[in-house]
Amino acid sequence: MVVPGEFLSYEEEFMPGKNTFSLDGQVYSALVGYAEFDDNERIVGVKAIKSARAAGVGTHVLARVMLVKESAVLVQVMTAFKDTEKRVFSPTYASIYVAHVSSSYVKNLRDEFRKGDIVKAMVAEVTPYGIKLRTNEPSLGVIKGFCSHCRNELHLNGQNLRCLKCNAEETRKISTEYVL
Repeated sequence: MVVPGEFLSYEEEFMPGKNTFSLDGQVYSALVGYAEFDDNERIVGVKAIKSARAAGVGTHVLARVMLVKESAVLVQVMTAFKDTEKRVFSPTYASIYVAHVSSSYVKNLRDEFRKGDIVKAMVAEVTPYGIKLRTNEPSLGVIKGFCSHCRNELHLNGQNLRCLKCNAEETRKISTEYVL
């Protein structure tokens, strides 16, 4: 059994299949289910435990930051879940507006998010014009960050993040569930 974000394989061994995603050459589960390895096709997938229901307000999402603007962040949703139950999320893009990033004042969104970061967020509003997410709780925010200089993984160092490759120190809206 695997959970969202759990490492499954390197792309050299198995390519990503159904209900998985790849990041920097590694394949991860996109939902709760059972890993299925196809040795003939060299593909790894995840079979969902339950059928999916539509995402709504209060649904958690794991998403990759695609674009950081002055007043909003555009993310690509990789998976959505509520109480470990997978939810269907369409469209696959959503936004986090500056007012929903933190409970404190945000001066610059580039200090909170960078392109490529993996974010845990919650659906704040669903409208015909798009999905609005929020990260203004301690468990929400960046769960895995990447150095803006060399793209290496950032490691938690107190309240900041440090790149072990180039020694750069960066800030983010860090989740209490940060991976490294």
